[in-house]
Amino acid sequence: MKVSINSDDEIIVFLNNSYIEELNFTDRRKTENYFKSLFQKLSKNYDIEMNGFYNVNVYINKHYGYILEINIENTDYYTYFGNQIDMKINLIKDNNFLYEIDFLYLEPNLLKYCHIYRDGKKLYLKIKNDIDNLILGELLEKSNIIYGESSKQIIKDSVEVRI
Repeated sequence: MKVSINSDDEIIVFLNNSYIEELNFTDRRKTENYFKSLFQKLSKNYDIEMNGFYNVNVYINKHYGYILEINIENTDYYTYFGNQIDMKINLIKDNNFLYEIDFLYLEPNLLKYCHIYRDGKKLYLKIKNDIDNLILGELLEKSNIIYGESSKQIIKDSVEVRI
C-alpha cells in the first residue's frame, strides 16, 4: 500500500492486487469493514484525523488493482458528533492505468507485456495482458501511475509506438 497525501482534503491510496486479494465491493459488510480498517491505519500511521463525510472514488484495473481517491467534504455535522465517518463510494471499473517511464528503463522483458505510447518526450506504458508480479513491481519502482481522465487524455493525444 502506498499513500499520497495531496492536501488536507485529498488522500490517494494505491492498492495493488498482491496487497488486497480479499477486497470485494459486491459484499457491503466486507467493504465497510475494509474501509473502517483502512481509515484506522491512515489515522494511526499517518497521523490523520479521520472523521466526517468522504467521497471515495475507486479506480479499478485488473492488472494493477485499485487506486482510492479519498476526498473529505467539509461539514460541521460530523465533527459535532465526534469521531463519526460516513462515505459515498464510487466504483470506476475497467480503468486504463498508464505508467510514465523514462526511456532508459525500458527493458525487453517488460515490452512484451505492454503497449507503448509517446506524447512529446514522455513515454507511457499500458499493460496489455497479465503480468508477473515481479515485473510489475519493477515497473512500479521505475514509473509514475497515471489514471482516470488523465490516462484517457494521454491515450487520445499520444502516438502508439511499435518496437
